[in-house]
Amino acid sequence: MCQVDRSKSFEEALSKYRKLDGIKKDILKNRKRSALSKTLHEVTKQINILKRKSRNISSEDDEFLEEVNWVSQEITNLKTIQVSGSPASEHRDIAVSTLETGLKNILSSYQKNIGKARRRIKLSSKLVHHVKLQPVVQEFDQKDISKEEEKRYLAEALALKEDFDEVALIESKVTDIAQLQHKIAENINLQAEVADNIQDNVQQANENVRDGNEQILEATRRQSDWRVFSMIFLLGCSLTLLLLDSYK
Repeated sequence: MCQVDRSKSFEEALSKYRKLDGIKKDILKNRKRSALSKTLHEVTKQINILKRKSRNISSEDDEFLEEVNWVSQEITNLKTIQVSGSPASEHRDIAVSTLETGLKNILSSYQKNIGKARRRIKLSSKLVHHVKLQPVVQEFDQKDISKEEEKRYLAEALALKEDFDEVALIESKVTDIAQLQHKIAENINLQAEVADNIQDNVQQANENVRDGNEQILEATRRQSDWRVFSMIFLLGCSLTLLLLDSYK
């Protein structure tokens, strides 16, 4: 008789994969537009805008500072967003650290530009009576904005871009792993359905065999009863004939 493996370990594995199937579906569904991804996208976009603005600021700008405060608050809010799993938590922490570094660099650039603007104002006020020196001072200021700082800002921007690219790559790999596990769970569910169908067929076959055996047993009993009745009938007829012969 055919038996289907429905051991305890098989049932536990099947239950586990069915549960994981639901979890992976939630991951794939919520992964596209999670609260963390939305906020990261918005804050990164705003930091890039502030970085471009900070290069052209030559005086104190209250609107710029308000935008910086807004970004700082959003970064703080990122720390409170609930995520599931250690990889997602590490991803959030890395992103927050990178954004905080970028915001600090923007504030540093803003303060340096304000300081340079103030020094230029002081120098220009002192050089009112020394007109001949003004071109030299202006040339010095232009050099002071120099390639060294420009290279440093460029290096920081490239480092930030590399960090975001790495984060995007990690997110892509996490998505691929989730999709692969989803496919594995689907295949396991399909095999489980096949196993269930086989078990149902085997149970039905066992029931049919049992019914057939009962019918054969019943037929055998009836045939045995008929033989006994026939023997008794023939025996009675024989005795009757013997009695008739004896009377004659």
